[in-house]
Amino acid sequence: MTAEIHRTGTPAELISALTHGNVQDPYPLYDELREVNDGVHWAEELGGWLCTRYDDVRSIYTDPEVFSSDFYSSLIENVHGVPEGEHERFMAIFLQQFMLTDPPAHTQIRSLLRGAFTPRALTRWPQMIAQITDELLEEVNPGADIDVMADFAPRVPIQVIAAMLGIPPEDTARFRVWTDAFVGTFNPRIAGDERDRIVSESLALFEYLEDLVEHRRVHPAGDLITLVATASVEDDGPLTVSKAVAQLALLLAAGNETMANLIGSGMTMLIENPRAQQRLREDPGLVGAAIEEMLRLDPPFHLVPRRVTKSTTMGGHQLEPGQLCWGLLSSANRDPRIFPNAGTFRINRDTNPHLSFVHGIHFCLGAPLARMEGEIVFSKLLQRYPGLTAGAQPAVRKTEAIVARGWRTRPVRLGSPA
Repeated sequence: MTAEIHRTGTPAELISALTHGNVQDPYPLYDELREVNDGVHWAEELGGWLCTRYDDVRSIYTDPEVFSSDFYSSLIENVHGVPEGEHERFMAIFLQQFMLTDPPAHTQIRSLLRGAFTPRALTRWPQMIAQITDELLEEVNPGADIDVMADFAPRVPIQVIAAMLGIPPEDTARFRVWTDAFVGTFNPRIAGDERDRIVSESLALFEYLEDLVEHRRVHPAGDLITLVATASVEDDGPLTVSKAVAQLALLLAAGNETMANLIGSGMTMLIENPRAQQRLREDPGLVGAAIEEMLRLDPPFHLVPRRVTKSTTMGGHQLEPGQLCWGLLSSANRDPRIFPNAGTFRINRDTNPHLSFVHGIHFCLGAPLARMEGEIVFSKLLQRYPGLTAGAQPAVRKTEAIVARGWRTRPVRLGSPA
């Protein structure tokens, strides 16, 4: 199909700008990509297809027999090349995380972990989350500007997920670098020295978790590390140390990245929508709906791929086995076919079927925790500060992180506490 020329360029030029350019606001480009070529584009930089419309993106995650979660090897082969040395050692552990598997392996591991994220299990944590939030906010000078992404957003989820896992508080200072690296391994843009650094940091995380797993097998405790370290899978017996480490690294990294990005994007939306901010103070019962709208408008993860296993069509295009198919969640969430006034922050939407936690059998296991953390954190911020406004310095996105395109800096003026 011949690409139409739009004001920013051809679809190939738009994709190149997103993957190689310094695009601070990607949403106008997403809007254009959604409306040409039936919303489906070949993306050389991603080593596969890019799907931008809601129904197509949702379908990718609904049919695991056609769109497999075992995609990472294809990503490496299509984009990065054959792994060697440290990269091989990294891959041997990394590929065992249940997020990168299909049933029945996926179902077995997910079933082991599910109990820790049920509503009943999560009743243990609200008081702790509130206490962590209060303590961090106490460190802020009244009326001062803070960079939310440096001083607050990553510190809350790291402390929360570390407590759930059973990681000593004094060790959490290392985790921001490690979890950023782990998430960065999904970025098709990484190469050369940066790729080597990310693999090295990820291996340091694996080695740290290996020690904890081995310790918990001898000295069990009532935490997630013990649950995973001592778990058995039907027909396969106890999890190997490396398989246990892969699951724990995923929980740690996803728990941090999801919530840190949600806080950054949510603060941005509150700053840009002072009326909605005030309404949430007047009616705190709406905070839960506001969290869903924050997730929809700027999801923590923009791109989630799958590997095509059978010939199929999408938007009139032929997809072949072995190709990658990337769902652009952040575009699907703003598809006007599904969401009226799709680019507007509206906390009173009748329905909000966003795809920020994906869909189907791989729906985010930690979604209930992220929602709970979000409600507590933003309720505390709104109660404590009568006005949240932009800081003196501009906010800057992590433009190189096209998979998790969160904020690198998000200066905020909190004002004096109420």
